[in-house]
Amino acid sequence: MHTWNLQLRLNRTPTDDEVDALSEAGLDDAAVSGDLLDVDREASALIDALTSTLSQIETVPGLPAVARFDDDPVTLTDAAQGLQGIRTAESLRLLAEGKHGPAGFPAPLVNTGKIRVYSWSQIVVHLKNLGDPVIAA
Repeated sequence: MHTWNLQLRLNRTPTDDEVDALSEAGLDDAAVSGDLLDVDREASALIDALTSTLSQIETVPGLPAVARFDDDPVTLTDAAQGLQGIRTAESLRLLAEGKHGPAGFPAPLVNTGKIRVYSWSQIVVHLKNLGDPVIAA
């Protein structure tokens, strides 16, 4: 087992009852500070840490995770959300698969065949090199 650190932004600061609900959902390995959730998750693989954390957050209605703040991996959908409209998930997918733009898109850190997870900082560097007006989160 490995301990993965995940830092997620929620859509708003949770109430005390919602913090309790997050803990009861299994996020007793998380610290809440404002709308930031800092999770130290034990899992054999990063993708397991990500999916279990997101699944537990989703059990609290109206309090989704909306962004990642760490330099850890993101899906292309997460990256597109972080880019706030500069690139879509589809545009990033085409870059990642070498079907659009120059080569050199960062390789996935995790590739299960179904889910690919990339380094946010590597995506940002690549897009800056392409001249995209990247918003660094």
